[in-house]
Amino acid sequence: MNDILIKILVSVGILVLTNVFVYLSNLSKEKIAKIENIKFREASEKLLDIITKCVAATNQEFVGDLKKEGKFDRDQQEEAWNKTKNKINKILDKESREILEKAYGDLNSYINQTIEDEVTNQKGEIDDKNTRCS
Repeated sequence: MNDILIKILVSVGILVLTNVFVYLSNLSKEKIAKIENIKFREASEKLLDIITKCVAATNQEFVGDLKKEGKFDRDQQEEAWNKTKNKINKILDKESREILEKAYGDLNSYINQTIEDEVTNQKGEIDDKNTRCS
C-alpha cells in the first residue's frame, strides 16, 4: 500500500512540475516578445526622428538657399538626397539597425521611402506656411 501511495505521489509531483515548467517557459516567451516589441518600437521611433531631423537639416543647410537662387536642379537634388542618406546611416546605431533589418528585411528601401515621405511632408508644411503668409 505504501508503494502505491508513493508511486501516486511521484506521478502527481511529476505532473505538477511539468506544468510549472511549461507555464514558466510560456511566461518567458511572452516577456521576450514584449521586450522585442519594445526594442522594435524604440528603434522605429529613433529612425523616424533621425530621418525627420536629417531632412530638415538638409533643407535648411543646403536646399533652401539653392531654391532661392533657382539653382536646385536634378544634380543638386541628388546631392541633397545623398547628404541626407549619409547623415541617417551615420547616426543610426548598430543595435537599432539590426532590430529594424530583422523586422523590415530591406532596411535601405524602408529608409528611402521614409525619406521621400518626410520630404513631401516637410514640403507641404512649408507650402502651407507660405500660403498663410501671403
